[in-house]
Amino acid sequence: MDEISAKQNDEGQSNADEIIDRLIRIYDALSPQRRKAAKYLIDHPDEIAVVPLRQLASKAGVKASTLVRVGAAIGFPNFSQMRLPFRAQLRLGEGVISERARRLGSEGNRQGDLYSGMAQAAMTNLEVMFSQDLAEPLTRVAKRMIAARRVVVTAVGSGYALAHQFCYVSRMALPTVELTPQVGGLPVDGLVDLGPRDVVLVMSFRPYRRETIEAANFAHARGAMVVAVTDSRTSPIAMPADVVFVVPTDTPQFFPSMTATLSLLETLVATIVTHGGRKAVTSIEAFDRMRHELSVWWNDD
Repeated sequence: MDEISAKQNDEGQSNADEIIDRLIRIYDALSPQRRKAAKYLIDHPDEIAVVPLRQLASKAGVKASTLVRVGAAIGFPNFSQMRLPFRAQLRLGEGVISERARRLGSEGNRQGDLYSGMAQAAMTNLEVMFSQDLAEPLTRVAKRMIAARRVVVTAVGSGYALAHQFCYVSRMALPTVELTPQVGGLPVDGLVDLGPRDVVLVMSFRPYRRETIEAANFAHARGAMVVAVTDSRTSPIAMPADVVFVVPTDTPQFFPSMTATLSLLETLVATIVTHGGRKAVTSIEAFDRMRHELSVWWNDD
């Protein structure tokens, strides 16, 4: 599995990434309480730098000593030493979008906390996602998709609309893209003849859907390249994946936000077109021409 996380040319950042990677590698071997602690650290690396140990433990739902033992399990004699790379990462500074969100938050106190919270969450999610070094993995996935025999996209529940939108747009450039499940079916219904020449893009977010998890495991067992878009490196669809894109889904409302996920998928489509060359452009032109010939597009003339 290749977890995609923020990487910059900074020693502190690289060390922080390595710590998270080590936590992921030992995750399955930990006791339930230590696994709970490790999961929180993996999902909230920025808090490692600044949140006091007891408060961090409280937020993770474990004892402070459990966090210390998790750190010791990956080679840190005390939690303070484990913090250092994350503090070095934090010194890289906050982005412009966060500043805009803080200004909106200040205004939102007068205009309505919900509007303010929604705006701040959306912009923060986008900043967190695009602060990751995604160019290389996006390019790698796009090239594999272009060369694949089949590209199958699967999601259910709230992710289904995003999967459908990705298929609709990407098929203009790459006709081998297909969506599963179809109406009344299951995700695995479209995976029957999968093999090593195929790519499966699978999406799931808390609360994770069993059908999607089964599809990811099935695709992995068949030797297809599995690309997971999810909200945690410990997500059940991340475990069998070859490439994992972790997207933030924080929001004041009751269900996970899909803002960052949609932006990631749009960026992947753009990357496919960029690396698809003249063949991709010709396919888009043919699609557009057909729509004009059939008067599908509205014409103001």
